[in-house]
Amino acid sequence: MNKLLNLVIIFIALKYLLPLIITNIRPVQTNLLFTNLTMACGVFLIQLIYNYIMKINKIKDMTLKENIYNALFKGVVVLAGSYIYEDIKLGYNINIPGIEGDSTIKSVFIVFIMTLFILTKCLITP
Repeated sequence: MNKLLNLVIIFIALKYLLPLIITNIRPVQTNLLFTNLTMACGVFLIQLIYNYIMKINKIKDMTLKENIYNALFKGVVVLAGSYIYEDIKLGYNINIPGIEGDSTIKSVFIVFIMTLFILTKCLITP
């Protein structure tokens, strides 16, 4: 349940919060590299705060080093997922019925990649 809540928070950040921040900063919205780095840094900070709150509430027991590594991993996955999505979008016309907007499809794609990492980790570790 904790991982599902984590994915929902990351999806909401990617769908609503980070595009709002990106549209208000002019140099970031004109350059794809800065946009993707801003998204990755935003998810890193959100994940860092989320893990810290979970540690304060004694739901998760992790050190600061583990917290930073976990947040950094999620940020790198967002950065890589953004570039993978952009490459796929150039080659194929991605259009999902009922979902409007590029940011929604991009957010769903990145959360799907994170879900695959979580499922793989759950299958490997007992």
